[in-house]
Amino acid sequence: MQATAEDVATSTEIVTRRWPQRPAAVRGARRLLRSTLLGWDRAQLVDDAELVLSELLANAVVHARVAGATVETRFAALGPAAVRVEVCDEDSRHVPRLRAAMPGDQRGRGLQIVDELTEQRWGYEWRTDDAGAATGKVVWAHLGRLRPL
Repeated sequence: MQATAEDVATSTEIVTRRWPQRPAAVRGARRLLRSTLLGWDRAQLVDDAELVLSELLANAVVHARVAGATVETRFAALGPAAVRVEVCDEDSRHVPRLRAAMPGDQRGRGLQIVDELTEQRWGYEWRTDDAGAATGKVVWAHLGRLRPL
């Protein structure tokens, strides 16, 4: 089951932070995510969530280069045992694309990892200004169980 915008909007547990668009931001964001998930009693999600965040944030740092820009991470608790991880950037030209990497490729497996760990519960949304012009994107992923079994 996938979270709805209402699930995120009604979450009272949300952590947002801006980072410089540099590789070192990934380490700091992973630390923040780990401490956030432990504080929310979601230790079972830490390892997978850190890997998903690393891939999404590394993509924003490497591919979404906008001079002077920052990236934003946002973590939202969903239900009793799930989390939404978001990475927001200011690049409105490039979208994340799942692709099949060849055996010798050095790159191209990050979104395959995200796809597997989230059970295909990831995607992106455009950010727009008041006039409707694209100002960037939010790449999101859901981890954990959204509803009890």
